[in-house]
Amino acid sequence: MASITISKEHAQVIMTSPALRQPEGARTRAMLRSAGLLNLYRRTEGSPGLKIALIDGPVRPHSSLAAARVVSSGGVSSAPDSASACHATFLASILAGRGAGVLGLCPSVTLLSYPAVDDAMLQGTLSPSTTATRLAEAVLHAVLSGAGVILMSLEFTARRMWHFAPLAAAIRSAACYGVRTVLPAGNTAGLEPSSLLSIPGVIPVGMVNAAGSPDARCTWGPSIARQGLMAPGVDIPGAATPDGFARRTGSSYAAAFVTGAFAMVLAATGKPTETVWNALLRYRLGSSLLSRTVPPPLDVEQSLWDLT
Repeated sequence: MASITISKEHAQVIMTSPALRQPEGARTRAMLRSAGLLNLYRRTEGSPGLKIALIDGPVRPHSSLAAARVVSSGGVSSAPDSASACHATFLASILAGRGAGVLGLCPSVTLLSYPAVDDAMLQGTLSPSTTATRLAEAVLHAVLSGAGVILMSLEFTARRMWHFAPLAAAIRSAACYGVRTVLPAGNTAGLEPSSLLSIPGVIPVGMVNAAGSPDARCTWGPSIARQGLMAPGVDIPGAATPDGFARRTGSSYAAAFVTGAFAMVLAATGKPTETVWNALLRYRLGSSLLSRTVPPPLDVEQSLWDLT
């Protein structure tokens, strides 16, 4: 069986909204404020020159994505109500959605949709080698298509990871071209993260709860603390297929949150991608036990200060 599940759950142009954006609802404003993102959210929508590769299921039509720049590369076919399609559409709305009911962090970016994930993969009926090859091909295709960052919101378990050597090689190759891959830490409580999360170029993301503390439902560990971040992942608003809205919880949504924050900082500063990532990842391991297993929280305001 394949060892993955869906987590439950470079343009240098400054792009600003014609009018200040106002996030919907007190919970959403508090969420953005906790990550230091509220002020930037009001000032920028990201840049269409940045291509975000979304490796997941197929993104389905939704009213919140009507104006989104979504470019699909084909891939596997899934039913409109499949778990993979619902997950991918929700993630797309976190990044590129518009209107009430969705987060829509960077709606002006270009989304490159690579529907490499289907329900057969999620249910474990697809062989591990086929799973790894399909995902690796999507990563390499994203790099060749000019993606500035890759979001692969899949949870990889710590077991049988030798099957995923082709994917690990593809992620390393992407990193050599300056393209980071954002992965969720996982939603299995414990301290046994996947070895994929320690690969150079990976940004592992764990979720914080409404109080801003590490969520006990998330996977933590040294590799996550060493090169990752924590971000909001509880009650994230987004698109529910066919055309509704929902709030969901999971580290995959925290990973999308970090990806969107990266896009917004990149657009607002015009700095090189590696410079932006270095600012977002400015803190590293400390001496406490917590800092050895839990990464620092996303703090966009401090990152922007570091970039000035």
